[in-house]
Amino acid sequence: MENYKKIIQQRLWAMGLFAMSCGSICLVGGASGLFEKYTPEGIFGEFFSGFQVGVILTFILLCVFFLVRYIIALNSEKVLKEMYIKENDERSVKISELTGVRLQKIVCFPLLFSAIIAGYFSAEVFFTLIAVIFFISLVTTARKIYFNKIM
Repeated sequence: MENYKKIIQQRLWAMGLFAMSCGSICLVGGASGLFEKYTPEGIFGEFFSGFQVGVILTFILLCVFFLVRYIIALNSEKVLKEMYIKENDERSVKISELTGVRLQKIVCFPLLFSAIIAGYFSAEVFFTLIAVIFFISLVTTARKIYFNKIM
C-alpha cells in the first residue's frame, strides 16, 4: 500500500503542476491579449477562441477534481484502499485492455493539442481533428459498454 501511496503522491504533483501551467497560460494569454493576436478572423475565430478557453478550463476543472480526489485518498486509508482495489480489479483491467482506453488517452490528448495549433492555420484541419477525436471516443465508449455487458 505504501507503493500505491507514492504513486498517488506523484499523480498529485503532476496534476498540480499541470493545473498551474494551464491556469498560467489562461491568465497570461488572457491578460496580455496573446490569444486575441493570433486568433483567426471571422466567425471561426470567435468559435476557435471559445474552444481554446473551454479546453483549458476543462483541463483545470479535471485537475482540480483529481487533486481533491487524491488528497482525500491520501488522508483516508479506507478511501486509498478502495481506490487501489478499483484500479487493480482484474475485470476492470481486462476491459480497459480490450477497449483500448490507455491508447485512447495516448492518442486523443496529442490530437487535441494538434487541433488547437492547427486552428491557427486552417479551419478544415481543426474540424477534421476534432471529428477524429470524437470518433475515437465514440468507438471506445461503445466497446466499453459492449465488454461491460458480456464480461
